Amino acid sequence: MSKDDLLKTKHFCLVPWTHLHIWPNSSVHLCCTSDSSKPLTYITETNTLEKAWNTKRLKEVRLDMLQDKAIPECTRCYEIEASGLRSMRVDHNLAFEKHIQIVEETRPDGFVEKVNMPYMDIRFSNICNLRCRTCGPELSSNWFKDAVALQIPMQHKNPILQAANDPQLLFSQIEKFLPSVEQIYFAGGEPLIMEEHYKILHWLIQNNRTDVELRYNTNFTITSFQGKSVFELWNKFKKVEVGASLDTFGTRAEYMRKESDWAKIEASRMKMKEICPKVGFYVSVTLSVLSFSLMPEFHRDWVERGLVNINDWNINPLTFPLHYRVQVAPESYRNEISKKYADHIEWIKAQPNHNNMTLDRWNSALRFIQGEQSKSELENFKDMTKKLDTLRGERFQDTFPELSFLMNE
Repeated sequence: MSKDDLLKTKHFCLVPWTHLHIWPNSSVHLCCTSDSSKPLTYITETNTLEKAWNTKRLKEVRLDMLQDKAIPECTRCYEIEASGLRSMRVDHNLAFEKHIQIVEETRPDGFVEKVNMPYMDIRFSNICNLRCRTCGPELSSNWFKDAVALQIPMQHKNPILQAANDPQLLFSQIEKFLPSVEQIYFAGGEPLIMEEHYKILHWLIQNNRTDVELRYNTNFTITSFQGKSVFELWNKFKKVEVGASLDTFGTRAEYMRKESDWAKIEASRMKMKEICPKVGFYVSVTLSVLSFSLMPEFHRDWVERGLVNINDWNINPLTFPLHYRVQVAPESYRNEISKKYADHIEWIKAQPNHNNMTLDRWNSALRFIQGEQSKSELENFKDMTKKLDTLRGERFQDTFPELSFLMNE
């Protein structure tokens, strides 16, 4: 199969030839959207990125992709594509198509000699200042105390996880690939409070690599570190895209992402527009049962107030945990909200600066909302909501009156 034909297939992805993704618990994955329950290996076992690059499973994945076989780790991308949304697979193939020639270096057993990492996404730790409802202790150190109180099974006994036994050794290995990296994705935990994030930025600045594209997934609640504004650092780079994980607004946002302060988030956005207006900014919404009913209002409010461009709105359908999926809500209510989405799409069409990709995102979100109901997960949703409400001194029905009926279904 030719290189061009590979990129047109349903399952081929360049990720296994251009990237290694490491979680705070040291597990190594294909990418950030691959199934977290199916790690390729652990960096604490291989000790080096070079050894992780050719683990048995990764070699198998390469060979299967070359034959356009579905990969079990990649079901999230397939589901997202089926709903009409752009997946990580599609985006990555478009962004790194020029690296397609490395596929020809794949040996019959799937081995690729050279570690090729133009795309970097290393989660150095789970350090985070929030306790988001849809998150957990593996990706948020602040979640640990709640997990203990709820008796959630955990493999770690300390709040903070680190990807490597020796963080400095891991950083020195990553440093070898910084001269050739093209794009770095920072996420967490919360990247804007991680020391490693700033070490990488300072290395890039000192070594004249400000041409590297920086991309972020941040809760956007803290924008300075050790007295230094991240806005000033971003101004030194040619291209920065900041994706703010904001699912809804006001008290609902503070409930969903515990410890956040909505007024401060809006103030930070206005300050960012003033200090680094050329830095890209978009809202990255997790489309869940908690966020979907008021997303059109949230989008319109921020667009009309000039806090975000109408097209800078990314919609990520939540597929896990299952009890927070949109489909937990009954079909009758989702049909009601679907009408609101249809009206919002018409509003978008009436705006002079909208683009077709934005319409595709909203239409795909509409189709996702209309998926088959997950009745079996509703009890799990109610159970977890009640437990967390008791633990955090909150009451779901007071914060989400429009969804209060879910607790009585």
